[in-house]
Amino acid sequence: MKHYFMPHAPVFLPNIGVSEAPRVKMTFDAMHEVGKRVASQAPETIVVISPHGPRFTDAIAIHDQNRYQGDLKAFGDFDHTFSFEKDTAYIRALMGCNQAANKRFFALKDAHYQQFDLDTALDHGVLVPLYFITQYYRNFKLVCLSDADFSPIELIESGKLLREAADRIGRKVLVIASGDLSHTLSDQGPYQYKPASAIVDNAVCEAIETSGIEHLGALSPETVVEAAICGLGSLWLLLGIYEDIAYQSKCLSYQGPFGVGYAVAEFEDADGTGAQRARVVEAQIKARIRTARNQMSPIATYALRILKARLQDRMPPRIAITEKAYSINNSKYEIDEVLQKQLMTKTADVFVSIKSDGALRGCIGSVGSEETAPLYEKIAYYVAQAAFHDSRFDPIEMTEYEMLTVSVDILSPLEMVKSAEALDPFNYGVCVTDGVNSGVLLPAIEGVDSTVEQMRIAAHKGGFTVEEVKRIYRFTVDRYL
Repeated sequence: MKHYFMPHAPVFLPNIGVSEAPRVKMTFDAMHEVGKRVASQAPETIVVISPHGPRFTDAIAIHDQNRYQGDLKAFGDFDHTFSFEKDTAYIRALMGCNQAANKRFFALKDAHYQQFDLDTALDHGVLVPLYFITQYYRNFKLVCLSDADFSPIELIESGKLLREAADRIGRKVLVIASGDLSHTLSDQGPYQYKPASAIVDNAVCEAIETSGIEHLGALSPETVVEAAICGLGSLWLLLGIYEDIAYQSKCLSYQGPFGVGYAVAEFEDADGTGAQRARVVEAQIKARIRTARNQMSPIATYALRILKARLQDRMPPRIAITEKAYSINNSKYEIDEVLQKQLMTKTADVFVSIKSDGALRGCIGSVGSEETAPLYEKIAYYVAQAAFHDSRFDPIEMTEYEMLTVSVDILSPLEMVKSAEALDPFNYGVCVTDGVNSGVLLPAIEGVDSTVEQMRIAAHKGGFTVEEVKRIYRFTVDRYL
């Protein structure tokens, strides 16, 4: 079977984007061409991977609700409703492969949608590509997935199971990776223009044309975030289908008329064997991380060395600091007077964040604490807390060390403010309380661009709603990367 990468902007639908049709004609025609090509292959099952369905940090969600249905009324299309038959046999096969491979797919049933307060309706990332396909072909069952906040390596390894599940039940399965490219191509788009947008879109289109999606691992997470691309996770999962199999890909169209990049692409098997693509990506990421570590601040480097010692021994390391050096267990490192004074300075609140190739792997600290201790002790303590006791993640293992970077935030004292109007998510962190519990969010967090979103996340972390907030505090940080 051939597989496809398709954009999902509702503006492509005639009822929604009639006034913009001339500007997206190339993409519109390519989407129709995909519909015709899908019909010619007559798949028994279509799997759609969307970045806009329920997403989790610890699982790839398989949409396993009782009914597959949805519409695009929120975007102005009141004429089309969608309903599909779910392929329960494929979902069972995928979950069987998942168990055997010890991966992290999760079948999201109706009870889970209710538990997590999620909408069971299919999202536009699913429905827009299927609109074009169903113009030409309807005789298929459907399975919907969301991507996840995983590393490219784990997404590729997980995507391999999509082919294995199809082979297990002997079914013709076609995969649609739904996703738009950069959203920052111009100020006329949904975000402000960023130079990284053209870099990312050119890299993706070149990778498609050269059948080298795995080489996108060379893109830094910072560049990807600045470009605001939403389709990369779907593309990594699609690449997993070809983890051990040669493939060829070609770009059917590319446009960026509204500040957002739209690419339509086709993938198919080729002669030969795969190149263990997850390992290719891993090597690129490790090379980037080695470069990033060389540029880390002395304080962040100290935290990383503490992390290594904890991962090796699982015991608090022996730390000693003199005027010209510090030692961690049996390793000694030279320092200057500035760093020595910083490490010995007493401070109240510190947060340590650990990331694996840009994806959060653990973050714990203190806020509003009255206990002071030298910075080097605080860092050592919260490195261990973030590595082993962040309830959102499994404890970090030594096998992950080469993929990790660490940052340290030193917090100012809390300042109570009268309302959220005094906040700024780029310059101030926030601490909110309902009188019993509290929630904290650091400033300048990727993807948090508004005070409303900052308050919502902080309250959610505290286990209550924004409406239940009784007091708001703000703080600044000195961030050491």
